[in-house]
Amino acid sequence: MALVHRALRWEELGEDTVGAPTQDEGFVLYHWDNVQGTGFLEHIKPPQNVGLQSKLKLIRRLTAYAMSVETREAAE
Repeated sequence: MALVHRALRWEELGEDTVGAPTQDEGFVLYHWDNVQGTGFLEHIKPPQNVGLQSKLKLIRRLTAYAMSVETREAAE
């Protein structure tokens, strides 16, 4: 949203007209008038290592459990 705001203020900030598409209000609003342009965040994907770490913890817990079961069976 800050990009839209900045692009629409080029005259107010005293910049020269260079014919850039970002200086055309219609162009800017047409291309930024969507969900992402409002600043709304649809989905946050956690880093890949977060998922990997949780899977590793699960595997370690299952391995420890399996080894404890084997130890109990061997003791009987």
